[in-house]
Amino acid sequence: MLVHVLLKILSKVEGEFSGQDGTKHKSYTLNFTQQDDEIVGKISVREELFKQCEKGKTYEFLGEYRTTSKGNYISWLAVKPANGGEKL
Repeated sequence: MLVHVLLKILSKVEGEFSGQDGTKHKSYTLNFTQQDDEIVGKISVREELFKQCEKGKTYEFLGEYRTTSKGNYISWLAVKPANGGEKL
């Protein structure tokens, strides 16, 4: 199932974590708000999507909702600046 959302970016967080084999990996998280600041949350994205976003701006995100043996998650596929006419 495809998911389309509008998110206003509050902050960008670049971090690091260790994999099961001890290998270091980078993580890219965006903190966001929606619905006139009633909803606040965070999403993990790939580096290329992370670099496209700026703090304080609103974006359209397209993702794919996936179910695996380890649980459900959204894989974010694309991001583009919102036109401005959309309501969060």
